[in-house]
Formats: sequence, C-alpha cells, structure tokens
Amino acid sequence: MNRIKRYLSIKREQNARALLLLGIIMFNVLLWFGSSVLAYVIAPGTYGNVAGALWESGITWMLEPGFYDPATDVSIRIISIVVIITSMITFSGGIIAYMASLFASVIDAARQGRNKAYLYDHILILNWNHKALELINDYGHDDETTTVVIMSDREKEEIERNLKRKLTENRHRGQKRLNIIVRQGDVFSKSDLEDVSASRARAVIVLSDEEAARGQMTYHKDILAMKTVMLVCSLETTIEQTVIVEIKDPDSAALIKNKIGKETPGNIHILTIMPDELMGRLIAQTLLMPALNNVYQELFSFDGAEFYAIEERDVKDYLLTHDKAIPIYTLEGKTYVLAENRDDIHSLRRNGPVDPKSLKIRSY
Repeated sequence: MNRIKRYLSIKREQNARALLLLGIIMFNVLLWFGSSVLAYVIAPGTYGNVAGALWESGITWMLEPGFYDPATDVSIRIISIVVIITSMITFSGGIIAYMASLFASVIDAARQGRNKAYLYDHILILNWNHKALELINDYGHDDETTTVVIMSDREKEEIERNLKRKLTENRHRGQKRLNIIVRQGDVFSKSDLEDVSASRARAVIVLSDEEAARGQMTYHKDILAMKTVMLVCSLETTIEQTVIVEIKDPDSAALIKNKIGKETPGNIHILTIMPDELMGRLIAQTLLMPALNNVYQELFSFDGAEFYAIEERDVKDYLLTHDKAIPIYTLEGKTYVLAENRDDIHSLRRNGPVDPKSLKIRSY
C-alpha cells in the first residue's frame, strides 16, 4: 500500500493532468462493468448473458443519460438512475472539465510564450535592452515581411507593451508587416533556444543584458554575451547563419574572433559590434557635419538602400554587367554591394556602361 501511495504521489507531482484523466477513465470503466454485472445478477433473463448486459445496460446508461426504461424491474431502474447521475458527473462532466482545462493550459502557454515554435529564416534577438526597440523598428522598412523573435528573461507583457508603443509612434508609410514573437526564457538554456528554432534562424543578435551585468560586477563585462555566443554556435545548423554580438570591451572582439570563431563551423559567421562607442563617434561627426545625419540614417537603417553580401566578384566586372547595385568592398570571400532591394543585386544591364566622366576639382 505504501508503494502505491508513493507511486501515485510521484506521478501526481510529475503529471497531475495525466493522472487525473487516467483516474476518470478507470472509475468509469469500473462503473460500467460493476453496474452491468449487477444488472445481470438481478435480472439474468432480461440480458441473456454477461456480454449482453455489458452492451445493453451499463454502457447505454452512461452514453445516453436520457435513457430510462420504466418497463424494467424496480431494482434495474434504481441502478440505471444511479449510473446515469454518476456518469453525468464523473464521465461527461469530468471529460468536459478535463478538455476545458487542457484548452486553457494551451492558451495560457501561448500567452506566456512556452510553446515550441516551428520557425525558419527569422531574426532571433537574445536578451533585451533599449537598443532592441530601434532595431526592431528598422526591420519595418525591409522589403519583405520579417519574422522577429525576442527571447529574454524579462516579463513578456512588459516587452510587448514597449513594442506596441514604439511601433505605433513610428508607423512608417509603406511599412511592411512585422511578425513579432516574444518569448520569456533563459538564453543559456539549450532547450529554450531550440524552442525558438535558433538553429534555423537567418541571424542571431545577442544584445548586452545590462541588468544582469550590473548584478554580476565581479565578472567580465562581456562574459554573459560570450557565453551566449558559445551556446548558440554549438547548436547544429546546416544553413548560413550570422551571429551578431554586442560587446563593451574591445579585447572581447579579439577573444571572440581568435577563440570562439576558430572553433565555430564555417557556415556560422560571427560579427562583433560596440554600439556605445560607435554611437559616440557618429554623434561627434554629425555635430561637426549635420548633413551626415541623413547619410548615416540611409546606410544604417533598413529605410532606402541597404548593403547585401554576394559571392566575391571583381568590382569592375560587376559594374560592367549590373546597373542597379554598386559594389563597395570585398572581404573574406564576400563582395558587399549597395542596392535598393535584394532583387537589384541580380539585375543585369540592358545597355552598355556609360563612359566615365572625369571630375573637375576646384582649388579650394
């Protein structure tokens, strides 16, 4: 008896819902057999045999609560009434309550972001800080509908409120629809990363968790970001994936490149950025030359022309064959071109190239 109690106690803690469903089923099966056998014992001539009683008495009373035959013996009528009332509570009511609870748990899991999502070719943002809002807002300028998934340990409702306010205030004309999914989870959990299809993401952006960094002052300021990158790069993926990580210390860039980067598969490309230092330089430049603000806004946002990476090409050869994209630079087997949209990088010239004109430089 103690073993049974211990077993039930363990199963109740592990999966109370399954244990409850099993209990409902077992009770009603016993009710079916018990009432049928009892009916056969009381009135054997009515049913012929036990099998007939199983199909003509107990199961009928349970499945058809309105079935009541006044022509039978009083004892059979009493049994049928008891079975009908009991099964209405334990069978019909129990199954309905169980299914309602199941549906409610599914809805609650979706609301709290606990379901496993099947995604691919999406943008995955890990951690949350004030830069995430501007980053997501810029994706609204993309040529195609973009799916952005955010996972952090912050409250899901808080992030969704901030996103709604930001996107409403900065609604751009012609802005494409953004598919935004917010999940509350642990960026250091491989299971949570798999739930947001991290291995199938087009790009993974690891933001600095500023609150967590403040709570661990004895650690290196970029240790949490580097741990996240290591975990992301350890996931098995067969697609070309870009991992962008926000860092605070210049030495972290060298560490990530020389240590983590060398142990990472060739289809994963790690880029490090120092947004705080970069923003300081941009602010200083735009203060001296205000017109640069428009240039930087065009280059660094998804509004207007964007940079695209293609297989390495000779710059002069590319200019001779293409007229809607401008090759800028070649680095590590990739040529980066500037174009209005992705289709323009493949658009070929219909006419020959225009003869170049020499620039006249004034003395000043």
